[in-house]
Amino acid sequence: MEAYLVDDLKGIATDSRGQSLDDNYVVFDIETTGLSNLTCKIIEIGAVRVEKGEVVDRFSEFVNPEVPIPFRITELTSITDEMVQDAPPIEVILPRFREFCQGAVLVAHNADFDTGFIKMECARQKIDWDFTYVDTVAMAQLLLPNLSRFKLDTVAKAVGVSLEHHHRAVDDAECTAWIFVKFVAMLHEQGIHDLDSLNREGSVNQNAIRKMKSSHAIILAKNEAGRVNLYRCVSESHLKYFNRQAKLPKSFVQEHREGLIIGSACVAGDLYQALLRGAPDT
Repeated sequence: MEAYLVDDLKGIATDSRGQSLDDNYVVFDIETTGLSNLTCKIIEIGAVRVEKGEVVDRFSEFVNPEVPIPFRITELTSITDEMVQDAPPIEVILPRFREFCQGAVLVAHNADFDTGFIKMECARQKIDWDFTYVDTVAMAQLLLPNLSRFKLDTVAKAVGVSLEHHHRAVDDAECTAWIFVKFVAMLHEQGIHDLDSLNREGSVNQNAIRKMKSSHAIILAKNEAGRVNLYRCVSESHLKYFNRQAKLPKSFVQEHREGLIIGSACVAGDLYQALLRGAPDT
């Protein structure tokens, strides 16, 4: 079976400690020279601090990446080499940003991307990372089930929030902040008042799972129990979670793991050939 796995085991809030939705939050966004936090650099960090539903402070800094900014990134963000050449490096900006975030929960749109860069730099600089963070994409998937796409401008339009200068960090952060404030009000109306409750609601919401990003995988049955569980996976993905693709929650696969071999779809051909050869390690 070729499967489209979605990670429903990961909460809307990562590393939740049961914080109230009325706690202090820092909503942030970054601009980078590319998509990989292993090889690309941060060129701008923008953030706003939200307390009691109001924006009370802002953080906006260019970062000198010490490498040329690709032309396609300049086209997207309007940030040029000249704009960042006199800016401090990330070694200076990151401690300032961390101080700005002190005592708050972090929020970002597609938060794993932004926090991935920040956590990578924290690790490189040996700075502690102990923040809970919330993803407004996952919140939108839960609260706006009629949307088919969850890009920032689409979500902003859906909830009536203005977005100016898209792909500039502080503007995107402020837009995300007002989206988050509206989402918090919607959650309160549903009786959800803290991050643990938000995670529980997201984990059982069938429609939200349908909207999650998927990763391609191959699932093979190695015995009779596996054949039965493989059929269950086919049925579950098509009958319950179909949304353009027949998506399959990782939690379901975990519960029906017996007799299955699961691997990346990009190596499916190699795995299949190994099985045909009877390779002992497969």
